[in-house]
Amino acid sequence: HAKWTSAGDIWSLGITLLQVLTTVLPYQRVMDRFGGGMAPIAYFIQSTKPEHQPVIPEELPELVKDLLQKCLKLEPSERATATALLTHSFFDGIDLETDWVAEWKLQNSKCTTTTP
Repeated sequence: HAKWTSAGDIWSLGITLLQVLTTVLPYQRVMDRFGGGMAPIAYFIQSTKPEHQPVIPEELPELVKDLLQKCLKLEPSERATATALLTHSFFDGIDLETDWVAEWKLQNSKCTTTTP
């Protein structure tokens, strides 16, 4: 039974960004190969085999590929943290100290996470 960490959220961010940028489910080929359903996808997501890594298209800008690579490391402990990602060049020009962001951070710093 694996313990939850924020590394799973970072993976999800990378997968979601990849889907938004390519308009294709990152594991669509797996679904097609095994006739649909979530079971094969769950296997591939939990796999640490490099061949099961989502494909990052070469035609994406280097800045985007770098961000995705930081999010989609197979080993969770090697993935970038949310704090580290916020310093990535991908987010240059976004003011993260605006009033609404500061208020949100304040409200959510009081949240606690429990694991089952």
